[in-house]
Amino acid sequence: MLFGEAASWSFVPSTWPTEALRAQAIAARSYAIYRLHPPTGSFDVYDDTRSQVYLGKSVEKAATDAAISATAQVVLRTPSGKIANAFFHSTGGGATENNEYAWVSSTGEILSSAYSYLRGSLDRRPDGTPYDAAGPYAKWKTATYTLAQIRNWFADDARTDVGTLVKLNLSDRGVSGRLISVRLIGADGTKKTVSGAVFMSIFNAHRPAGDPMLRSTLFDLAPIQ
Repeated sequence: MLFGEAASWSFVPSTWPTEALRAQAIAARSYAIYRLHPPTGSFDVYDDTRSQVYLGKSVEKAATDAAISATAQVVLRTPSGKIANAFFHSTGGGATENNEYAWVSSTGEILSSAYSYLRGSLDRRPDGTPYDAAGPYAKWKTATYTLAQIRNWFADDARTDVGTLVKLNLSDRGVSGRLISVRLIGADGTKKTVSGAVFMSIFNAHRPAGDPMLRSTLFDLAPIQ
């Protein structure tokens, strides 16, 4: 069984506290401005979870409009004064991740240098509980699967085919606990390593239709009871 905590993109409910709405307005504005490229392309950002969810003017709310107006022209800047690449999410699982661990190659290799303003940190109350604990995807779990099923799924993809899978090494994690990479080990000693994101995508592509999906790379394994 796989279980864990998720991070996913979403819009902010207009019922949230005023300061939360203002903070989100600043983050979203910074995120959008960072991606402006008027000399090239026909658009800058998507209106879905690839960039920022926007459902149209007909569903705009007075509270969020007020937050946008109250923070007009305010953006987040890096220590050098540039517009910050202000990533945001709806459910953080109690911690954020260092940028160099969050975006790696398909085999888990680190590709980028560290950015001082994109350092992972805890997002928990003094008692240790995540601030987003009440979120619908703060905690989740998949269905229970047999070893034979798992073996078949990952043998079906060349990136993770190690013959008869006997072990998954889930020790390569970032500061948030999210998986940077997963090493698969076969019975004959064959080893392959993929990023946590690739592992997640292969799992989700093979799980039975209708079964809960693997929602993030912040997960672990538990034996079938």
